[in-house]
Amino acid sequence: MSIVVRLLIVVFALGCFSVADLEYAPGIVFLLTLLALSFIVCLFFFWHNKLLRVVYGLFTSLLLGMLFTLCHIARLSVADNFYGVFEGEAIVCASPEQKSSYQQLVVCGEKGREKIIVRVPQYPQFNYGDKISFSGEIEKIEPFVGDNDKIFNYPRYLMMRYKAVAIVKNARNVEKVGENKGNAIVASVYKIKNVFESTIARTLPEPQAALGQGLLTGTKANFTPRFTRNLQATGTSHIIAISGYNVSIILNIFFNFTKVILGFWPAVVSGLGAVFLFTILTGASASIVRATIMGSLGLVATVLGRQVRIEHTLFIAAFLMLLENPLIVRFDAGFQLSFLAVLGLTYFAPWFKVFLEKIKIYKYIPFSIREAVEATLGAQMVAWPVILFLFGQISVVAPISNALILPIIPLTMFLIFIAAVLAILFPFWGTAFSILPWSFLTIIVMIINTTSRLPGGVATTTVSTWWLVLWFIFIIFFVAKKEGKHLKEWFKEKKYKSKKT
Repeated sequence: MSIVVRLLIVVFALGCFSVADLEYAPGIVFLLTLLALSFIVCLFFFWHNKLLRVVYGLFTSLLLGMLFTLCHIARLSVADNFYGVFEGEAIVCASPEQKSSYQQLVVCGEKGREKIIVRVPQYPQFNYGDKISFSGEIEKIEPFVGDNDKIFNYPRYLMMRYKAVAIVKNARNVEKVGENKGNAIVASVYKIKNVFESTIARTLPEPQAALGQGLLTGTKANFTPRFTRNLQATGTSHIIAISGYNVSIILNIFFNFTKVILGFWPAVVSGLGAVFLFTILTGASASIVRATIMGSLGLVATVLGRQVRIEHTLFIAAFLMLLENPLIVRFDAGFQLSFLAVLGLTYFAPWFKVFLEKIKIYKYIPFSIREAVEATLGAQMVAWPVILFLFGQISVVAPISNALILPIIPLTMFLIFIAAVLAILFPFWGTAFSILPWSFLTIIVMIINTTSRLPGGVATTTVSTWWLVLWFIFIIFFVAKKEGKHLKEWFKEKKYKSKKT
């Protein structure tokens, strides 16, 4: 993938970002369509000029991103007569979420078009695919003012996350009138997830059980508020927010294990299948979808004998995710931080590696710890202003915490999985084997709790939009310095071909 294609993807994302807060308006869409067609015509007529080709291509990509996002919003929006008193039936079309005082369901009709959020009592508990009857007031979702005194576009956020367009805050007369109405494969995966979570809870004590569930399935429902704060304070929330690290572990385990027993091609199918099921199992968040696409593309490239470049798979994954849901670039912090973290790993982690290796004592540190430190510094180098802007704090001790924890995460995940499988098949042996994952989970909990108490471990401040703009200008210049030679080579290659023709 050339540098120009990556620029086109970035500009397309900027187009999506710029209009994600707007409502669909036919006049604006008509104007943007005319401008896009004009630039496409100019692109066609000036194709022979390399510079103009890039300029017109970038403007076309920007306008297409804006148009695509507005059409996506229009497709999900509903008319005003959709809201009002409701009494009828609907299907639970996503995994239910347990809140502190209620149960949140995402329901849809038989055809599955309009989705709404329904808040019901905590009991009885419902499952994906259940058909329920209820009554209540279908209301518009309203924005609200957040803790940072900024207006949060809650309607667009729920549209991004659930494709939901309305909410029933106090559902009444809620009853289950049917089941198994959803996708059979998704329902089976959710059942497997519930079995694993209940087995881990049965074989491990707290807080190790909650952490084990988080590492294996990404759930945070059983975390205490204090432990959640400790994760944030130590910059280790990402070990629970399933991402590329976890996906790479799953892919390597299934691919390498199957390759030894059955051969290469069954191993490829096994690896891709395991990652696909793992994505559904963990809720298909933006970070894991991005990681799944990147991991799958990397495996396919290996099969085809092509060189795998992280930045190529990163941009392809981002573009595919934007085509599925363009609102994530504006309202999904997981997508933003995941993309920036991988960008930091690609461009800044090698720089930190060179810098730190100049310190004589650094080379005596174990390789796995050095790798974790470099990866953490590289990721935070790019993402820290966004973290401060979104959450108002950043972990200073994150490099220390991650250096101690990340090297033992793969083995811990593997032991949790084996213990859970044994406990399902042979309860006694599973309980006996669980001492191994318990010991590693205890070490991880101890590191998180200890480093969270270090003085000055958390920096709390606010970052303005202007600081974000200035920082990303610096990032762009840094990346451009590395990629500039590729762009020059691209222009020279085109010029050479043009002269030759």
